[in-house]
Amino acid sequence: WGALGALAGLGFAGTLYLLEPWGFSERGFFLAFGGLLLCLTAVHARQQRRQQERFESATRAAERLQLELLKRSLQPHFLMNTLGALSEWVETEPTQAVRFIEALGSVYRHLLAVSGERTIPLARELELCRAHLAVMGCRQGTAFHLETDGVDLEALVPPALLHTLLENAFSHNRYISPHTFRLQSSLVAEGARPRRRYVFLAPPGTGTRQGGGEGTGSRYLRARLEEAFPGAWRLEDGPTEDGWMTRVEVPA
Repeated sequence: WGALGALAGLGFAGTLYLLEPWGFSERGFFLAFGGLLLCLTAVHARQQRRQQERFESATRAAERLQLELLKRSLQPHFLMNTLGALSEWVETEPTQAVRFIEALGSVYRHLLAVSGERTIPLARELELCRAHLAVMGCRQGTAFHLETDGVDLEALVPPALLHTLLENAFSHNRYISPHTFRLQSSLVAEGARPRRRYVFLAPPGTGTRQGGGEGTGSRYLRARLEEAFPGAWRLEDGPTEDGWMTRVEVPA
């Protein structure tokens, strides 16, 4: 659209020159220049309007999907399993029950704290992820760990980005033994604007159902990335020998 606007302005200037070449430098040039500016201004206004519409659409989608994720965290099946486990632990293992309640409370405190943010520091996102792993570790009776390599704790990411990847991993796998999830971060030189690449690896478990799909979690990721980095992000995922890998690139 910008090229078409510039072409229209230059066409107007060329027409003025052809109509009156001997007087173009005195009168036609200023009319041509004004016409070119008018065309470029119209193109710029249209691009700004489309960008604003795109941002508002992404924001609405992120808010809607955020509510869906919260509802999924409070779904009856999850609550019934949680209350059932708690009732047993309270009688047989009070210490385990207290640890589980603290981990569960930590997850929801973090979710509520970041729910209204557009981006958050990676350090806060990792706190949410480790709290979620503590909850799942209590439920599965095993230990889960999150290893990070080369991460910048001050880097900004959409809220619940990695948390959603963890939820997807537990939705598609059944882990009955200790497992380690891995997050790597690196800077990628791309012209004058470097990009930050995150690679998240979820290990395979028992009953693995490979496939990313376009579920609530995937739609939430794309909506959040579009809201935070309009048109400047990449998201790829797929199976590897070590598990399911997700790669995200955003402006550094």
